[in-house]
Amino acid sequence: MSKAEYVGMLVISILFSYLFWGHTFGVSMLIFTAVVVAIVLRGKMKTMNTKNPLFILHLGLLAYLSACVMFYRNEIILFITIPVILLLLLALIFVGKEGYTFLNNFQLLFMLLPERVINALNEISSVTKRMKEVFANKTEKEKGAGSKVLKGVLISIPLIIVFTLLFSSADPVFKEYVEKIIKIDWNFDLVFRIIVIIVTFYFLAAYLWYSNSKTTCTVSAGALTPKRELDEIMTFTVLILLNILFLAFIFFQLKYLFGGDSVIRNTSITYADYAHKGFLEFWITVVLVSVIVVVSRYKLIEEKYKGLVGWAQVALLLQTIVIIASAGKRILVYEEAYGYTYLRILVGLFLIWMAVVFVLFIIAVLKKKDLGWLASQSLFTAGIFLVFVSTVSFDKYIAKANVDRHLINNKEIDTSYLRGLSTDIYPEVLKLSEYSTDPEVKLQAEKLLERLRTSSDMSKSFWGSYNVSSYKAGK
Repeated sequence: MSKAEYVGMLVISILFSYLFWGHTFGVSMLIFTAVVVAIVLRGKMKTMNTKNPLFILHLGLLAYLSACVMFYRNEIILFITIPVILLLLLALIFVGKEGYTFLNNFQLLFMLLPERVINALNEISSVTKRMKEVFANKTEKEKGAGSKVLKGVLISIPLIIVFTLLFSSADPVFKEYVEKIIKIDWNFDLVFRIIVIIVTFYFLAAYLWYSNSKTTCTVSAGALTPKRELDEIMTFTVLILLNILFLAFIFFQLKYLFGGDSVIRNTSITYADYAHKGFLEFWITVVLVSVIVVVSRYKLIEEKYKGLVGWAQVALLLQTIVIIASAGKRILVYEEAYGYTYLRILVGLFLIWMAVVFVLFIIAVLKKKDLGWLASQSLFTAGIFLVFVSTVSFDKYIAKANVDRHLINNKEIDTSYLRGLSTDIYPEVLKLSEYSTDPEVKLQAEKLLERLRTSSDMSKSFWGSYNVSSYKAGK
């Protein structure tokens, strides 16, 4: 690592502490991302293939997701988008290097990241030694007067601080003069923050040094060569019997799977039972089907019946997609009956993504694609969904859907649930307070409006917390 990279790690550590310590996320995330990217690229530009489309896509995704944090302040931004941004910043070390693909993000998360963290912790003790070697790479004769002056200034700073504190403590008049120039609250919070900055700097420096020592980031998932030991006729028989079972289940349960409100009206089943019953079994089925298809594909002895086995696998996957669609239908019925929440919407979106993954699974079987291709394409589609959920304000969507249900269809609205949402919902709550005919709902809406205004005012206390939805609520 060069001097510039060490200084960059210190800048990142200080900036992170300044922007995020006790503040909410906003424009600060965009600024922090830009600084980290600039520092990392400053040191890695020579070793990266900047013309690689994945390199450009990676930077574009970082910029876009960071900008989304400035627009919304919902739970998806906090618990999904921001962690992904931080993970992408770590992955930036590998982007543009030989062998990099989107599948490396899986490797980074499950294999490379834990390994790098452990080794970075082991390397922290040697960072100081390497810094001395980097910063002392010139002899005394080669060093100019400016370098020596800077060294003298750095040594004198802690001594000046100590003597200034002593003089201020002994002389109240001198203390007043000092406080007019600079007022610093010498409390535990400041000391703790300095400690965090130092620890963060040492960890980042060690992480960057160790990760950069690895020149490639290759993928091995597509090169798996498992032992082929499954007989094709036996495997085909198993898959056919499973297909018959799935087909019988779908045929006899078709009205239940897709009947919706008619099922609830004609039976004793409640909306909750209809949405939740069998959900655990459903996920176990999805996982088992995936395992069966993967194992039967990668351990199959290659002979003349392989094509029939492939079509049996496709049929099983198609019927699993039908079951996934039925779960989505039941979630929609439950939402129409009881309103919209984060959990119900995210489950619905996840079901759509699972259906897309199974379609990719079918393509992989038909086109004879390897497991690495399937994992990489699945990750790519997950990225598309990430962009979607980061772009749409789900808080506002949930509030609008529930408010419209109340105002148009005269259905009950859970104002207590709305209290847990962000300032994104302000326009919808304002509409609720103006047009609701229920006095209690109007009162709760007005209280919620006041709470959102207070939240908006708090976000204005620090410029880095600027957020578009909070700004609009403030107006």
